[in-house]
Amino acid sequence: MRYVQVKKCWLLIMVALLWSSYLKAAAILAPTLKKGACLDHTYTEFGEMVKQQKPKFIVFFASWCMACRKHILESNPAQTVYVIAFDEMGAGQKALFSQFPSQVLPTLWCEADQRGEIKRAYNVKQLPKTVRLSGSDL
Repeated sequence: MRYVQVKKCWLLIMVALLWSSYLKAAAILAPTLKKGACLDHTYTEFGEMVKQQKPKFIVFFASWCMACRKHILESNPAQTVYVIAFDEMGAGQKALFSQFPSQVLPTLWCEADQRGEIKRAYNVKQLPKTVRLSGSDL
């Protein structure tokens, strides 16, 4: 009898591990939007998220750019994707989050363009830069 209980226990553990692995793989393959933290997506994943979320603007900035900080304050966080360009994620995230009151932070969409794919796709050569998205861009 004890052998059957142990066998059932191992079977349940194996099913749980397989299910856990499946969920992790699905999370890696499907782009997700976790607001309130900077993400690092490829341009393809970023494009898919833009199609899903439909922001109106993309603001490219860097932590060391004082004009960018002013520009960020003039933007509407509910309609904007903030992309850290030419900067490290930690510094860029800190600079961006310091510009908004704490109640706005969980709603921000921030991308850290560590590979440079997003800024190349939008031909970003200087900062700050805002790209207005039209229906064809989505």
